[in-house]
Amino acid sequence: SRSAYSCEFMLHEGALHLLLAEEGATLRTLNYSRHVADTKRGTLLLPRAAFHLASPLTRMVRIVTPGATTPRGPNAAAQKQQQRTALLWCSTDGSLGYVAPLGEVEHRRLAFLTQKMILGLTHACGLHPRAFRAMNTGAASARELKNMVDANLLVRFLHLGDDEQRRLALMIGSTPKKVMAALASLSRGLP
Repeated sequence: SRSAYSCEFMLHEGALHLLLAEEGATLRTLNYSRHVADTKRGTLLLPRAAFHLASPLTRMVRIVTPGATTPRGPNAAAQKQQQRTALLWCSTDGSLGYVAPLGEVEHRRLAFLTQKMILGLTHACGLHPRAFRAMNTGAASARELKNMVDANLLVRFLHLGDDEQRRLALMIGSTPKKVMAALASLSRGLP
Protein backbone atom coordinates (compact mmCIF):
# COMPACT_ATOMS: atom_id res chain seq x y z
CA SER A 1 0.00 0.00 0.00
CA ARG A 2 3.06 2.26 -0.14
CA SER A 3 4.29 4.29 -3.09
CA ALA A 4 7.34 3.01 -4.92
CA TYR A 5 10.10 5.43 -5.90
CA SER A 6 12.28 2.97 -7.77
CA CYS A 7 12.38 -0.72 -8.64
CA GLU A 8 15.10 -2.98 -10.02
CA PHE A 9 15.78 -6.71 -10.17
CA MET A 10 18.78 -8.79 -9.24
CA LEU A 11 19.62 -12.40 -10.05
CA HIS A 12 21.29 -14.52 -7.38
CA GLU A 13 21.83 -18.29 -7.43
CA GLY A 14 19.15 -18.80 -10.06
CA ALA A 15 16.49 -16.76 -8.25
CA LEU A 16 14.98 -13.46 -9.37
CA HIS A 17 14.78 -10.84 -6.61
CA LEU A 18 12.92 -7.56 -6.99
CA LEU A 19 14.22 -4.64 -4.96
CA LEU A 20 11.71 -1.92 -4.31
CA ALA A 21 12.50 1.53 -2.91
CA GLU A 22 9.37 2.57 -1.03
CA GLU A 23 8.26 5.80 0.56
CA GLY A 24 9.46 6.16 4.11
CA ALA A 25 13.06 5.28 3.14
CA THR A 26 12.47 1.53 3.03
CA LEU A 27 14.27 -0.87 0.75
CA ARG A 28 12.26 -4.08 0.31
CA THR A 29 13.24 -7.34 -1.39
CA LEU A 30 10.57 -9.54 -2.95
CA ASN A 31 10.70 -12.78 -4.92
CA TYR A 32 8.60 -15.64 -6.23
CA SER A 33 8.52 -19.14 -4.81
CA ARG A 34 6.55 -22.04 -6.23
CA HIS A 35 7.14 -24.05 -3.05
CA VAL A 36 5.24 -21.82 -0.61
CA ALA A 37 1.47 -22.41 -0.49
CA ASP A 38 0.64 -18.74 0.19
CA THR A 39 2.01 -17.71 -3.21
CA LYS A 40 -0.57 -19.67 -5.21
CA ARG A 41 2.13 -21.67 -7.05
CA GLY A 42 4.43 -18.74 -7.58
CA THR A 43 1.90 -16.19 -8.84
CA LEU A 44 2.28 -13.85 -5.84
CA LEU A 45 5.40 -12.07 -4.66
CA LEU A 46 6.78 -12.91 -1.22
CA PRO A 47 8.45 -10.26 0.95
CA ARG A 48 11.97 -11.46 1.79
CA ALA A 49 13.74 -8.50 3.41
CA ALA A 50 12.95 -5.01 4.65
CA PHE A 51 15.62 -2.45 5.47
CA HIS A 52 15.19 1.15 6.62
CA LEU A 53 17.58 3.73 5.16
CA ALA A 54 18.08 7.26 6.41
CA SER A 55 16.46 8.88 3.37
CA PRO A 56 14.32 7.72 0.42
CA LEU A 57 16.04 6.15 -2.57
CA THR A 58 15.52 7.86 -5.89
CA ARG A 59 17.46 5.68 -8.31
CA MET A 60 18.83 2.14 -8.50
CA VAL A 61 21.17 0.85 -11.21
CA ARG A 62 21.98 -2.84 -11.69
CA ILE A 63 25.60 -3.58 -12.59
CA VAL A 64 27.66 -6.66 -13.29
CA THR A 65 30.58 -6.30 -10.96
CA PRO A 66 33.97 -5.64 -12.60
CA GLY A 67 35.40 -8.72 -10.89
CA ALA A 68 33.04 -11.00 -12.82
CA THR A 69 34.36 -12.77 -15.90
CA THR A 70 32.88 -12.75 -19.39
CA PRO A 71 31.94 -16.34 -20.29
CA ARG A 72 34.07 -17.82 -23.08
CA GLY A 73 35.12 -21.26 -24.26
CA PRO A 74 33.82 -24.71 -23.32
CA ASN A 75 33.20 -23.76 -19.66
CA ALA A 76 31.07 -20.72 -20.54
CA ALA A 77 28.02 -22.04 -18.65
CA ALA A 78 30.02 -22.58 -15.44
CA GLN A 79 31.65 -19.15 -15.74
CA LYS A 80 28.31 -17.46 -16.37
CA GLN A 81 26.93 -18.82 -13.10
CA GLN A 82 29.76 -17.09 -11.24
CA GLN A 83 28.88 -13.62 -12.56
CA ARG A 84 27.70 -11.36 -9.80
CA THR A 85 25.35 -8.42 -10.03
CA ALA A 86 24.86 -5.63 -7.55
CA LEU A 87 22.57 -2.63 -7.28
CA LEU A 88 23.99 0.83 -6.79
CA TRP A 89 21.56 3.35 -5.35
CA CYS A 90 21.38 7.04 -4.57
CA SER A 91 19.06 8.80 -2.17
CA THR A 92 17.45 12.20 -1.83
CA ASP A 93 20.19 13.43 0.53
CA GLY A 94 22.91 12.56 -1.99
CA SER A 95 24.21 9.44 -0.30
CA LEU A 96 25.30 6.43 -2.33
CA GLY A 97 25.19 2.78 -1.42
CA TYR A 98 24.84 -0.68 -2.84
CA VAL A 99 23.13 -4.01 -2.35
CA ALA A 100 25.15 -7.09 -3.22
CA PRO A 101 24.18 -10.74 -2.79
CA LEU A 102 26.14 -12.97 -0.44
CA GLY A 103 26.62 -16.71 -0.39
CA GLU A 104 24.90 -18.70 2.34
CA VAL A 105 28.06 -19.18 4.43
CA GLU A 106 29.11 -15.52 4.28
CA HIS A 107 25.57 -14.32 5.02
CA ARG A 108 25.22 -16.60 8.03
CA ARG A 109 28.63 -15.59 9.41
CA LEU A 110 27.95 -11.86 8.96
CA ALA A 111 24.40 -12.10 10.32
CA PHE A 112 25.69 -13.80 13.50
CA LEU A 113 28.44 -11.21 13.77
CA THR A 114 25.85 -8.44 13.44
CA GLN A 115 23.87 -9.88 16.36
CA LYS A 116 26.97 -10.11 18.55
CA MET A 117 28.12 -6.59 17.63
CA ILE A 118 24.70 -5.15 18.47
CA LEU A 119 24.80 -6.75 21.90
CA GLY A 120 28.53 -6.44 22.61
CA LEU A 121 29.43 -2.92 21.47
CA THR A 122 28.34 0.48 22.68
CA HIS A 123 26.46 2.52 20.11
CA ALA A 124 26.39 6.27 19.56
CA CYS A 125 23.85 7.91 21.89
CA GLY A 126 22.60 4.47 22.88
CA LEU A 127 20.82 4.04 19.53
CA HIS A 128 19.99 0.47 18.61
CA PRO A 129 21.11 -0.38 15.03
CA ARG A 130 18.56 -3.16 14.52
CA ALA A 131 15.70 -0.93 15.71
CA PHE A 132 16.82 1.81 13.31
CA ARG A 133 16.86 -0.60 10.34
CA ALA A 134 13.39 -1.87 11.32
CA MET A 135 11.82 1.58 11.74
CA ASN A 136 8.73 2.14 9.56
CA THR A 137 9.48 -0.84 7.30
CA GLY A 138 6.13 -2.53 7.79
CA ALA A 139 7.89 -5.89 7.99
CA ALA A 140 5.44 -8.74 8.50
CA SER A 141 7.97 -10.94 10.31
CA ALA A 142 11.27 -10.74 12.17
CA ARG A 143 12.80 -12.89 9.42
CA GLU A 144 12.36 -10.03 6.93
CA LEU A 145 14.52 -7.85 9.16
CA LYS A 146 17.31 -10.46 9.35
CA ASN A 147 17.66 -11.31 5.65
CA MET A 148 19.80 -8.26 4.90
CA VAL A 149 23.03 -7.47 6.76
CA ASP A 150 24.00 -3.93 7.74
CA ALA A 151 27.43 -3.16 6.29
CA ASN A 152 27.57 0.18 8.14
CA LEU A 153 27.57 -1.73 11.42
CA LEU A 154 29.88 -4.50 10.19
CA VAL A 155 32.57 -2.07 9.03
CA ARG A 156 33.09 -1.20 12.71
CA PHE A 157 34.67 -4.66 13.06
CA LEU A 158 37.64 -3.40 11.01
CA HIS A 159 38.27 -0.60 13.50
CA LEU A 160 38.28 -2.79 16.59
CA GLY A 161 41.47 -3.94 18.29
CA ASP A 162 42.86 -7.43 17.76
CA ASP A 163 41.57 -8.71 21.11
CA GLU A 164 38.05 -7.42 20.48
CA GLN A 165 38.03 -8.86 16.94
CA ARG A 166 39.16 -12.23 18.29
CA ARG A 167 36.52 -12.14 21.03
CA LEU A 168 33.68 -11.37 18.60
CA ALA A 169 34.88 -13.91 16.03
CA LEU A 170 35.13 -16.57 18.75
CA MET A 171 31.55 -15.80 19.82
CA ILE A 172 30.31 -16.82 16.36
CA GLY A 173 32.66 -19.82 16.09
CA SER A 174 34.99 -18.22 13.59
CA THR A 175 38.32 -16.42 13.30
CA PRO A 176 39.07 -12.78 12.50
CA LYS A 177 40.60 -13.91 9.21
CA LYS A 178 37.37 -15.65 8.11
CA VAL A 179 35.31 -12.65 9.16
CA MET A 180 37.60 -10.35 7.17
CA ALA A 181 37.18 -12.63 4.13
CA ALA A 182 33.38 -12.47 4.50
CA LEU A 183 33.54 -8.67 4.78
CA ALA A 184 35.74 -8.54 1.69
CA SER A 185 33.13 -10.56 -0.22
CA LEU A 186 30.66 -7.73 0.38
CA SER A 187 32.68 -5.35 -1.75
CA ARG A 188 34.43 -7.75 -4.12
CA GLY A 189 34.40 -6.34 -7.62
CA LEU A 190 32.53 -3.14 -6.77
CA PRO A 191 33.94 0.22 -7.86
